[in-house]
Amino acid sequence: MTNLFRLGVAASAFVAAMGAAPGALAAGEAPVEVTAEALAVEAEDARAAGLYELCIAKDEASLERDPQLTTRTHLAGCAERAGKVSRALRELQVVLDAALELRHAELAELARQRVEQLLRRLAVFTIVPPDGVAGLIVELDGARLPPSSLGVPLRIDPGPHAVKAEGVLGGISMASQDNVSLRDGERATLLLALRPRPSEFLTPGQFECM
Repeated sequence: MTNLFRLGVAASAFVAAMGAAPGALAAGEAPVEVTAEALAVEAEDARAAGLYELCIAKDEASLERDPQLTTRTHLAGCAERAGKVSRALRELQVVLDAALELRHAELAELARQRVEQLLRRLAVFTIVPPDGVAGLIVELDGARLPPSSLGVPLRIDPGPHAVKAEGVLGGISMASQDNVSLRDGERATLLLALRPRPSEFLTPGQFECM
């Protein structure tokens, strides 16, 4: 029996002990068009079909209606299978914090084990900026990185990533684009090598000489 399955079982048992079924409506509450329980079932169907992004979306919608720990645990499993290890960690941290607060020892221990396993999957990626570039802007997967994130190890999801950079060196507009693929737990460093942008004012020969 896997830790993730045991975690789901423990979360279900905990919810049952608290007197609420996953996604169930409180007594007297007006029914909604789609219940949290129905969405949770659809999420499991998506997971079984290997549609992990759909699974995540269904679990998110279910959580908006009823924030059950079982649903959050299920979402974490789909996020992990989709390669979104960081997202899975965030969800399991919520489960762990709730279990500790409510003193549910078994659920807390299983969540802690899963968190430790996922932490080992994260890649460690360092982006080293070039010297002397003014107005340097670096984006990782479309998100702009603060200057403090450059030159230091970043823990990110394994898998493919895109790094874009731009700035000015010696009055010339420079840019670079790199694609990297990181394995589970891999440590990697990228030295940014910006090159002049093509310009209508430069001939191909001039551009090659720069």
